Amino acid sequence: MKRRTVILGLGTTAAVGSSAIGTGAFSSVEAARDVAVNVADDSDAFLQIQGATNDGDELPNAQYARERNGILELDFTGDNEEIAGEGEGFNPRADTGISQVFEVRNQGTQQVEVALRTSEQDDTDTNGVVLVPSDVDAPGDQNLLLTITAHGVGLDPVVLDPGEKQQFSVTATVRESVTDEPDEAIDTDEITIQAEATE
Repeated sequence: MKRRTVILGLGTTAAVGSSAIGTGAFSSVEAARDVAVNVADDSDAFLQIQGATNDGDELPNAQYARERNGILELDFTGDNEEIAGEGEGFNPRADTGISQVFEVRNQGTQQVEVALRTSEQDDTDTNGVVLVPSDVDAPGDQNLLLTITAHGVGLDPVVLDPGEKQQFSVTATVRESVTDEPDEAIDTDEITIQAEATE
């Protein structure tokens, strides 16, 4: 988030005829002050990132979004012990939609615009990314694409006032040939969630 610096002027002025004399003038001041800073887990940060919720209750598909060591991860494998069922992955040659997996909430003090990126260098202005995860156990010559988009919004950047949230959904596309990859697909296991103050 962008930070704004506010400079406060202290002191009084006394009017003498048509001129003003500053009574609080000084050459320099050095004063020590404590600064309280905390790096919070994703679920407690100013930009909160956590499994999708409704009225404080976790939605079913939030089981795929788990916080590990303070960082949110999406886990669609059989190693995810949080999944209630016994599934171990996506169906071959199929499109699987998983609605409302995780959410981003503005817990700061300013309105922000939220966008998904494939890296910190990505300057696209969208809320949709197509990923080609590298560590995928798929039979044969099958390829997995993950598309992550803002739920119910489309690809436009989302503007969140303090206290507001946006949920995100995932679509998994499994194909037999890597030639089915769309041009915008990026080989990566990570996404960047960027929030920038609008003012």
